[in-house]
Amino acid sequence: VSGSMHKRLDEMAAAARHLTPVTLELGGKCPAIVCADAALDVAARRIAWGKFVNAGQTCVAPDYVLVDETGHDRFVDGLRKAVRTFYGGDPASSGDYGRIVNGKHHARLTALLDRGGFEEIALGGDGDGTSRYLAPTVLTGVEPDAAAQVARRLLDLGADEICFGDTIGVGVPDQVAEVVALAEFLKTAARGIVR
Repeated sequence: VSGSMHKRLDEMAAAARHLTPVTLELGGKCPAIVCADAALDVAARRIAWGKFVNAGQTCVAPDYVLVDETGHDRFVDGLRKAVRTFYGGDPASSGDYGRIVNGKHHARLTALLDRGGFEEIALGGDGDGTSRYLAPTVLTGVEPDAAAQVARRLLDLGADEICFGDTIGVGVPDQVAEVVALAEFLKTAARGIVR
């Protein structure tokens, strides 16, 4: 079972009435960290596949990438290239690119983009509510602690607002200590979500 915390609790309660065993997927924040010595094109291709398969609506899709500043531009270019390779020049007409599951989630994801918190939409950002299409979207200039702010918001909202869509943020940490601090926060936050 996966989904928001409230959905998981409802499904667990329904299963408990019948003594049915249930496994809960408790993901929701999946970072990717790309170091300076990484094969950037390979990393970009693999991360793009993991993020954009099924329009990002998988429980293990990376939500954000922290990439070394020296490789940032090449990595973002690698994401663009991978999207073109996977879905062609127009993902909206690709039979291999999915759609957002329903209108409510399409509107939620569009609203997340409208909120800002990034400098640039490096790829995508467009969509169509009627067909529930949202382009594979890459945001750059994401503040290094933006992912932690999202995780804090998850705790405040009872994990109802997970990205679970086709948008990935790319940030540049100032130093390794920020990455370690973020990882520690997310580990603690994940424990807080499970009540």
